Amino acid sequence: MAQNGNSNRSLGIYALIAWMVVNIVLFALLIPDDPTDLNNYIEVILWVVSIAALFTMRKAGAAFATVVLCMTLSTSMGIVLLAYYNNLVMEPVAYVNALRIAINALAVVYMFKNIFAGKFK
Repeated sequence: MAQNGNSNRSLGIYALIAWMVVNIVLFALLIPDDPTDLNNYIEVILWVVSIAALFTMRKAGAAFATVVLCMTLSTSMGIVLLAYYNNLVMEPVAYVNALRIAINALAVVYMFKNIFAGKFK
């Protein structure tokens, strides 16, 4: 992995943080449509904490970020399965969540690889 200056954060970590910011924006756009859905607020809070945790480059922060990635991966899978069984596969929400499944799955693999490779303190 390419190192960025004198920090030990790789380009992959910065890309993962950017992906987390995209998810925050996505959920911030969903909140006005359904302000009573507590899950949207919880996910925004978890993403914000994950960014801070991942930015520390500590094992605990990486583990927390990985857990949040796994949690949102399973949430997106549930949404896609629900869309499939309710014949809503052509809805944009199904495609957005399918994209989130693919990216989050790759991110989880990347995080586990880096955690076990000792990239975090």
